[in-house]
Amino acid sequence: TNRIAISPKKKQEREVQLTPVLTMASTKGTRLPSVSDEKAAADAASSPAPPPPTRGNFRSSLSKARTQRLFDVLVAEDEDDTDPPNFDNIATTSTSIAQEGKAFIDRMMDTSHEDKQRTNRYQDFTEGRRLVLSPNISPEYLPESQRNVKIPTLRECQSAFTNPEADAHYRMEQNPFHRILTTFLNIIAAFYIWVAHTVNFETLLAITNASLVTLFYCYYSDLYAAKLDFAFLSFSVVFPLTFLIQSTFTRREDALHRLSDFRACVLSTALLTFTCDWPDPEVPGSFAGGRRRLPKAFDKAALDDFCRMMQLVYEYLSMPSVSHARHVVLWHKQPYKRRVHAKQNELLKKWNDCIFDMSMHTEEMRKAGFQSGEASRLHQYHQYLEQRFEHLRCIKYYRTPQATRSFGRVYIYILPWMTGPYFAWVFEQQFERSYGFTLTLAAFTFFVLQGLLNTQQGLEDPFLTDYTSWTPGIDAVKLDFEMAVALQAVEQYYAEAKIHAAWQEREREKKAERKQKKAGESH
Repeated sequence: TNRIAISPKKKQEREVQLTPVLTMASTKGTRLPSVSDEKAAADAASSPAPPPPTRGNFRSSLSKARTQRLFDVLVAEDEDDTDPPNFDNIATTSTSIAQEGKAFIDRMMDTSHEDKQRTNRYQDFTEGRRLVLSPNISPEYLPESQRNVKIPTLRECQSAFTNPEADAHYRMEQNPFHRILTTFLNIIAAFYIWVAHTVNFETLLAITNASLVTLFYCYYSDLYAAKLDFAFLSFSVVFPLTFLIQSTFTRREDALHRLSDFRACVLSTALLTFTCDWPDPEVPGSFAGGRRRLPKAFDKAALDDFCRMMQLVYEYLSMPSVSHARHVVLWHKQPYKRRVHAKQNELLKKWNDCIFDMSMHTEEMRKAGFQSGEASRLHQYHQYLEQRFEHLRCIKYYRTPQATRSFGRVYIYILPWMTGPYFAWVFEQQFERSYGFTLTLAAFTFFVLQGLLNTQQGLEDPFLTDYTSWTPGIDAVKLDFEMAVALQAVEQYYAEAKIHAAWQEREREKKAERKQKKAGESH
């Protein structure tokens, strides 16, 4: 709007002759021409008069004129936007035309009182926000509504997150003697775990087989000694074992992810079931109180179903694994396999009953006034529970490739017959032939390979704990602990919900007493 009129200081430099312009503006449907239009009009005046316009070209010129801005002749090309507009010095011979133009400009600039207040409030907010976000701003420069607003610095925010136990441990780690002691303890613990994962009956068989075969080749070293390349060892044993360990670790991580998703779904479902409230249908205008319409034993029955659900999941996932090679090949292991599968099938039936009971709990809540949208959300949580359990069930039932595991185990017993000539060559190359070093080298080679295989076997079923090991469950999923954490949270939600319900009941009783007392006083 500051560019609508010509400012006083530019008036002497540019004088606009508005007499013919405003005369032309009195015609309805036309526009006030610009400076370029004035030059074109002067050129047209010196040229011969054009023929009268036809109906078609008159309409096209009229529509083009309406698309241009009204009063653009008053816009100065070098106008300073900081100068205030002045409407009193418009030179014109028609007072009515000038008044109409000024009234039009006033209507453009005029806004209602409510719009002005809304604009002022928004400008106050935006200006205050800009000042608050700017550093080193004194409070007196802030708007009235923003003077008590302060955004803390990052250092102030970091001070809110402290852990005394972690700080004490960090200070203890700074002690050099403690670091030395920790290093020695880690080495001792690593040796213990190494021995625990390698020393078992199967390792003893592998070492015995390798030692006997090596002893045979050393005894006939004159016939079989040969310097062989160990590259085939990596292709036949090391590569399958590496693949198996990587696949097993990936399954363990997937099991942890699925188990955490299942626990989160259980906790979310329990929280919504125990704490959600809705308007009482018998009390108009209420926002809560509808939960009182539920049966008294509803919360306890829901708690029992949640506990039963987690118990069923724990029993299913902790069942012994029957997908080993011996359960597939040997006929006398088939009855045990069928018995375990029958037990798992019974657990699945109980799981389905539990999900059905939880769905009926939701329908009971709907009968008491629970909104249909929230009930649909609760049913969706039940679907999530079933999806997570199916993922866990598939991880439990289907394992890493059985053929690859069998290849790795068989090659450990066959390879000594292939590598025996190399150990015989080592026996021949010694200055004084000694069976001790040769047998130790052969036994240690297959001791390491068997240790890798034992590591893979320990993670084959991520939910089982091998109690025959010296370190039972060191890498497996702590299933009992994870389910206990979920059960504790569900019990806590139930207790908190009961306490909150009792508090709400007391508040309603107090409100009713006050209302009754007030009514008695009025009578």
